[in-house]
Amino acid sequence: MTKNKTVRLTLYRYAGKFLFFRIKKRCKECDISYAILQRLMNEQLRGKAVSLRIVPWLDNFWKVIWRGGWHAPILTVNEKVFSQGKVPDIPKLLSKIGKILNDTSLIQLGKAKIEKASSPEEDSEIIVYFSPACPHCRQLLSYLDTNGIKYSGKDVTKTESARQDVERLTGRLTIPVVVIKGEIINGLDRNRLKNLLGISADAEKMVKSDVRNLIPHFTDSQLSKIYQKAKNVLDKNRLNGWTMPSNRLYPHLWNWDSGFISRGYLHYDPERAYTELRSLFRGQWSDGFLPHIIFNPEYTHHFPGPGYWKAGNSGKVPSGIFTSGISQPPVHATMIVASAKLDPDRERAFSFLKEIYPKLKKLHDFYFTERDPQSENLVSIVHPWESGLDNAPLWDEPLAAITDTSEWALSMQKKYDELAEQGNRPKRTYIEKYSYLIENLYKNNYNWGKISGNHPFLIQGVLFNSILCKSERDLGKIAEAIGYDPYIHYEKADKLKTAINKKLYDETEGIYYNFDLVNQRHIKRDTIFSYMPLFAGIPDKDMGKRVLDTLRTHCFCIADMDCVAIPSYDMCQVDFDGEFYWRGPVWVNINWYIAQGVRQYGEAELSDWIENSLIALADRYGFYEYYDPDSGRGLGEKDFSWTAALIIDLIAQKLRSEN
Repeated sequence: MTKNKTVRLTLYRYAGKFLFFRIKKRCKECDISYAILQRLMNEQLRGKAVSLRIVPWLDNFWKVIWRGGWHAPILTVNEKVFSQGKVPDIPKLLSKIGKILNDTSLIQLGKAKIEKASSPEEDSEIIVYFSPACPHCRQLLSYLDTNGIKYSGKDVTKTESARQDVERLTGRLTIPVVVIKGEIINGLDRNRLKNLLGISADAEKMVKSDVRNLIPHFTDSQLSKIYQKAKNVLDKNRLNGWTMPSNRLYPHLWNWDSGFISRGYLHYDPERAYTELRSLFRGQWSDGFLPHIIFNPEYTHHFPGPGYWKAGNSGKVPSGIFTSGISQPPVHATMIVASAKLDPDRERAFSFLKEIYPKLKKLHDFYFTERDPQSENLVSIVHPWESGLDNAPLWDEPLAAITDTSEWALSMQKKYDELAEQGNRPKRTYIEKYSYLIENLYKNNYNWGKISGNHPFLIQGVLFNSILCKSERDLGKIAEAIGYDPYIHYEKADKLKTAINKKLYDETEGIYYNFDLVNQRHIKRDTIFSYMPLFAGIPDKDMGKRVLDTLRTHCFCIADMDCVAIPSYDMCQVDFDGEFYWRGPVWVNINWYIAQGVRQYGEAELSDWIENSLIALADRYGFYEYYDPDSGRGLGEKDFSWTAALIIDLIAQKLRSEN
């Protein structure tokens, strides 16, 4: 019996460190190579026995230099150098892979003639060579669009001929390149563009998303005004002692939303913070589980409503309360741990901490006992919505592996149609699978032991476990403040930290990945959530630097700070969508975590940039649910509570540190 052949592609990007030297500059050839290879993996090589790893060159130079590879980007095929110092020849690469796998379709793709590189003047008066992963390219295209300039765009990540054109015109592969009536502009040069296009200063329309002008230095007076606007949002969404995420689409009590909201209240009305969490924990089940929704009985038309979850079948729901049947990341201990410092009434603060501590402990104990089926000190989630990252690319592969369905799940997908048409929400094709997972939960009466043995979705998530690790440590601080033993919590946090580093950290790539317990594999998708361990202090000092290096070499706008803030998904990915929920936009809560995380590892300037970016977004566009990383335009729900609450937290910290 012959062993199945596989192809291992490894791209060594110009990044990393050796001894005291660290690479901080971007390599455009590396970025383009990365984008092209990702596109190949998602298109021509999808379903083939081909894997792709992206690694920092300087951390691994000794592995490849003896094979003849010394000039990044270096691409190896089964540990043999295929190309270096330039973007790989894709037709030759496909042909080589096809020969290794004995795949005639790939061999034919490789042999296909590259279309003749045409003279730019013949195609259009204006030609722009660009890559979707290039920030300056996006700014250039937006500038041309804003000024009504017609042009022919050529994506260098898609065709070999476009790359050949650029090399012929400029002598190297660099983007963006604009050709106007035979004149060549290399890079983003607005003055030359205006002169060649005949745009007068009066007629010129500037791009609203000019990032350089978006992030000002705020005066105390300006910060105070933004602070008041954020308070107004929370006032607007407050209802009967608790706060809606928004008063249109989210009229109920949401789990981690209320945690973030309590953080904002803590700065100016601590009693509201305590009432917020009291209202949330009214819905805590008898086993310690805290649902992700406590339903507002005044809103009966919300979908999915209580009947969708059938949580009452569990026998664990408090009497008179209607809830969902899944949870969300346990942010609460971290959000409330500073109450003794921030509440001027210390007696009130300690009284509340004593009241909430046993409920928080019961919640955390639930995760450690009921959601660790492998006894690895790692918690698993049972539904994508439990992560809080509803339609993130992280769930594409695990959901695709679920082939079963039911009549009920199909009917739920139809019901969702009306809601999905109201705005950007998860693809409707996923609702069937979301519903199928929920059906399995309620058919098992939310018996977590049974569910862990027959459920098709069990994920050990980086974000969820990182938040739990930090919250457990903060729960220890709360315990110590009110006279209980903190070390039981510190010990659990340490065990969880060790487990995350042991199982979820990829030492080769310098990044953390989710693990799929059902399919027994890591989910290697380049999302910002892979960097959440920084916030929890999970990597040691050296690991933290490696994780930061990886963050810089991927397309999260960190190296050049050329977005409005950090996007939720790597912008080089072919399925990146800057306007679609958790598949690209900027989210304030995740950026809030990352800002604190990078600061812990010595990146104060980067942390300041993130925090100022978030305040600037709220000031310029309003308190939206999420934002377009290129333009900064607000998306989703307007006057979103956790956005307002976390902006309050950032401003309060800035004003306090300055004073």
